[in-house]
Amino acid sequence: MLRRVLKTLMWVVVAVMALPLLLYVPFIQDAVFPFALRKVSGMTGMEITADRLRLQWPLRVTASGVMIVNAPGDTMAVARNARLQVEPLPLLGLDIRAEGDLDGIRYRLGTPDSAMYLQAVVDRFRLL
Repeated sequence: MLRRVLKTLMWVVVAVMALPLLLYVPFIQDAVFPFALRKVSGMTGMEITADRLRLQWPLRVTASGVMIVNAPGDTMAVARNARLQVEPLPLLGLDIRAEGDLDGIRYRLGTPDSAMYLQAVVDRFRLL
């Protein structure tokens, strides 16, 4: 009886440790990221889409064809390519330290008939 409990507990521990590692497998990313983007979109009230997302060890995210639209449609950001690397250890202390770059950015705030209208086209943006 004790042996069966220990064996079950071992499989639970192995599964819990293996699940985060499975996120680094590309075909699993293709299945999980659309679901995650829908959930984030629903929680933030923004429409967030990406043609391709990849997660690499330890926390390097590469995305292409990213589009973020605020719910009313007055704020929009589009990036052709995005590469971001987040340092994992400070993240555990809720301190975000990241570096990366974005290519082909288009940003729009407001509409042409609103009091505040901002439009920007940035060829390359680097985050240090």
